[in-house]
Amino acid sequence: MQKKNYKPHKRIIKWIGMPLAVILFLFCGVYLFAAVDTVKSTTTDSNAIYVVGNPDFYPVEYYDYCDVQYKGVMPEILKRISEKTGLDFVYIAAGEEDQRFDVASSGQAILVSGLLKDQEDIKQAGIKLSEVIFEMEIDGEIREICFGYSKAAGQEFIDAFEKALSDISDEEILRTALSYVAYNGRTNFPVVLHGIAFTIGILLLSSLVILSLTLHDKHKRLYEGKTIDSVTGIEKKEYFHQVLRPILKDSAGYSYAIAYIGFDIVRVNRYYGYDESENILIFAAKKLTEMSSASDIVARIGGGSFAVAHICEEEEIDGWISEILYELNRYGEKFGKDFRPRFYSGIYRIKNTDRDVSTVIANAQHGYLQAVEKNVPYMISDTELLDMITEDNRLKKDSIDALTKNQFKMYVQFIVDRSRNIVGGEVLSRWEHPLKGLLMPTKYIEIMEHEGTVFELDLYMFEKTCKQLAEWKEKGIDIVLSSNFDRTTIDNPNFMSRIKEIVERYDFDPKNFILEITENSLEKDKKTAYENISFCKSLGFGIALDDVGSGYTSFSDFRDYPVDVMKISRVIISGATDPSGVALLQSIIRLAHNLNIQVLCEGVETEEQFELLKELGCSFYQGYFFYKHMPVEEARRIVQKNYKPLEIRLG
Repeated sequence: MQKKNYKPHKRIIKWIGMPLAVILFLFCGVYLFAAVDTVKSTTTDSNAIYVVGNPDFYPVEYYDYCDVQYKGVMPEILKRISEKTGLDFVYIAAGEEDQRFDVASSGQAILVSGLLKDQEDIKQAGIKLSEVIFEMEIDGEIREICFGYSKAAGQEFIDAFEKALSDISDEEILRTALSYVAYNGRTNFPVVLHGIAFTIGILLLSSLVILSLTLHDKHKRLYEGKTIDSVTGIEKKEYFHQVLRPILKDSAGYSYAIAYIGFDIVRVNRYYGYDESENILIFAAKKLTEMSSASDIVARIGGGSFAVAHICEEEEIDGWISEILYELNRYGEKFGKDFRPRFYSGIYRIKNTDRDVSTVIANAQHGYLQAVEKNVPYMISDTELLDMITEDNRLKKDSIDALTKNQFKMYVQFIVDRSRNIVGGEVLSRWEHPLKGLLMPTKYIEIMEHEGTVFELDLYMFEKTCKQLAEWKEKGIDIVLSSNFDRTTIDNPNFMSRIKEIVERYDFDPKNFILEITENSLEKDKKTAYENISFCKSLGFGIALDDVGSGYTSFSDFRDYPVDVMKISRVIISGATDPSGVALLQSIIRLAHNLNIQVLCEGVETEEQFELLKELGCSFYQGYFFYKHMPVEEARRIVQKNYKPLEIRLG
């Protein structure tokens, strides 16, 4: 992949200059920011600080011949200084041409306004420049704009003026410029003029983005080097906050995209050592610095993570972040390593309503975590993703109390035999959320896995199942219920003791409970899983292998675990629509019979499927064709009318 040369400022409009000034002149001006007084050059006032300006440098400053005064950004800055210090600035009335150098040389003016730092004749006129006030793009180049002091300016005035300038923040200068552009001015002009003025405002707003960015570049330099990360040599999280915080307060914020970039440093530490992790961090920091532009903000956030703030349009994000990830993921290749640390990223594009740095970093981090989970290079943290994260966070918080408040309800889907008699049921959970209504397991199981509460949910549902079996036993109803435990539950070291405690509280036949397992529930710690499953078998529980044929279950599980029932996946059932699909289904059923394992087919939805399964030798059936999932209260009523003891004897 070739490295692309991104130019973050390429969309900023060229300097609009004379044409727009002419438009304003023809229509007697639109904006009314009279920053300071304007007098004829022959007028004198011993207390006034006389200023000579550029009559044709819109919007930095220009002379409004209708209102007979100077307007623009520089006059506005002088107005702010006047308000803070009491200095009385008076512009000398403009002639037809720029006479600043002549007026300054003659000593008629103390202050010269709207100077370009590299402008010719400055030294010849004996003008001393102030610090750079701001920068703007003029004819495709970034130019620095200053005030100047004539020979008539005393050192006491220069010191006072410089102090006043330093007291005006970059953000205040930016707001001054933006307020100038945004002002609507007189309202009694023709509509066409209003339209022209509006267009000018929009164009200037775009131009002033570059002003904002250069002010923040100055702000950025102020903090550089003060929060250096000892490992990577680049700035730390504090620097990122300090520099980005003022950007979020003005018009430049929404020009930025925030990239949260990282790798699994914990895994690298564990398998390859801390020195290798440091080498990767140093490599990544160097690459990110090399690939950043002058306006980018780059910092190590912590651990194996970095943050980059980059100016770009939405359509440029893919090219920008893809190039970065391509380079970062070449670490192993470049240094001849036999492993390949994988970098991922989350991207968040700043909105004009964003104000908190921690929040925008967190938004980008959400995308990063989603990218890691889905194993894709990067994810955009758009509104949809962030809404989903917000919803998940609320559910995480709510799930902690949901168990104690009995919000999880027991649902049952019946199992039938060849004669459609009810012989058992699968127990499932539903969350009856007080605000969101009935939630399916797909909405909360993964959340509870992450929170570590799914173990308690499984035991909660297991106890409800035991209680129901005990109730049916008391009524002389001999029926089987099955339940699928989460993989983290099967792996839990406290599994045996907790199961034993619950079983001892209820009087039911253990053979009427079937524990469903999948390969997914066995993949983490097979030794612990085998011990816990064997313990359940010793209690008299049946063991069912769930989702056979879905891709989760290996046939070696029939050898490794004491399986009594095979539940064939709905994927295999729905695929039995041609000779090859039917042959596959028949082979699985025959295998189960040869191993003396009962067969239960899931996801039966049509009469045709039911008839085919009977023909192929399936013994038990589950699916919407017979019964949908229902609350346990409804299941009780149906069982009273129609049930048959299940013929899966598991001893």
